[in-house]
Amino acid sequence: MQPTIVRLLGLGLILDLVLILPTVLAQSACSFAQDGTTPTGNDVCNCFESQNPMGWIVDCSKKFLAGVPTGLPAETVYLSLNENSITALSPISLEGLSSLEILQIQNNGLRSDSIEDGAFANLPNLKSLDLSNNRIALSSAMISHLLPLTRLQTLTLTNNNINTIDSSAVEIFDRLDTLDLTSNVFVCDCDLSWFRNWLLNTGHVGHQITGATCSSPLEYQREEITGAGFCSPSVCILCNGGSDAECNSQPSAIQTCSSTQGACFNEIRVSNGVYSIQKSCKQIQACLNQVRSNARQCNAGTSDSVCRTCCLGDLCNRPASGVLDDYTLPGFPRDPSLVVETTTPLKTTVTETTTASATTETTRIA
Repeated sequence: MQPTIVRLLGLGLILDLVLILPTVLAQSACSFAQDGTTPTGNDVCNCFESQNPMGWIVDCSKKFLAGVPTGLPAETVYLSLNENSITALSPISLEGLSSLEILQIQNNGLRSDSIEDGAFANLPNLKSLDLSNNRIALSSAMISHLLPLTRLQTLTLTNNNINTIDSSAVEIFDRLDTLDLTSNVFVCDCDLSWFRNWLLNTGHVGHQITGATCSSPLEYQREEITGAGFCSPSVCILCNGGSDAECNSQPSAIQTCSSTQGACFNEIRVSNGVYSIQKSCKQIQACLNQVRSNARQCNAGTSDSVCRTCCLGDLCNRPASGVLDDYTLPGFPRDPSLVVETTTPLKTTVTETTTASATTETTRIA
C-alpha cells in the first residue's frame, strides 16, 4: 500500500477504496523475475513456491479485490481469496487453474445466483472448497455449478444463511469426506426429510458432517437434524419382493404404523446372486440399531450382503435407499429395477417364492 493511501485512511473507507481499487485491478496476482520462478514482490498477492504438492501457494486475502485477479500461475495448488469483495464468478474467473487443489473464498458477499455456469468447470483437481460467510444457497442451480468438481473431498459452507438443501445435492455429498454446515438456518420440515434420511443411512461410509442442526420451527431449534422428530411417518410400505419396483407394486403394500413404530424400514439381501427386499414399519431405535450393522454386513457385491435402511416420513421406504427415488446409497447393491440395460444386458432368472405374507419374486443378478 502506498504511503499516500495510508495517510488517507482516516478520511473514510469509501475514499480509500476508490483510490486503492484501480491499483489492485491493474496489478497481476503474481509477477516473476526473468527466471520465471522468483516472485518480484510487485504483485497484489503473496506468492510462495510449494514443494508438497509441487506448485504455488497464492494468498490474495484482504486485498480489496472486486474480482479474481489475473496472472495466477497455472501451477497454483492453493488459492486464498478470503475477505475481499468478490460477489460474482464467471467461467473465466478461475480459468487455467487445473492444478488447483484448495480454494478459499470466505467472507466476500458471494451470492450463489451470481455464480455463472461453468465457474468451477476448469478445476478438475480441486479437493477442498471453502465458501464460508457468503450468501450461498444450496439450490439446484448452485448444485449444478459444483457437479464438475468430481474430486472434491471437503466442502465448507458455514454461515451462509442456508435454510434448505435441494435433493440434487446428494450427488455432491456422496463424494465428500467432510461437510461443514455450521451456523446456518435450516428449516426442519418435510422438504428437508430426504437430507435427514441420507444422514441416518450413511454412517457406514464415514462422512464427517458438522453443523447439521435445526434453526426452526421453535420445537426443534438447536436439535441435530438426525434426531429431530419432524415429518414422522404414519404409513410405510409393507412388502417382500425381488426388486424395488416389484415390491412396491404389490396389492395392499401400505402399512399403518402403530404408536410405538416411528420409522420405515428396508432390508436388502443379496445371496448367491439373488436380490430380495423386505419393507415395513419399525420401532425407531431398533431400526437405527439395524442400520449400524451395515458397516459389517453390507456391501455392493452380488453375494452375502445384508443392508438396512431406516427413514422418517410417510412412505419414505418406497425407494430401496430410504432417501430418494432412483438413488443407491454408497456401498449398497444396485436394485435390479434401477439397472440400465447396456449392449450386454444383465441376465436375470425369476423364481417364485411363497411367504406367510405374500407371494413374491426374487431376481438373480448374473
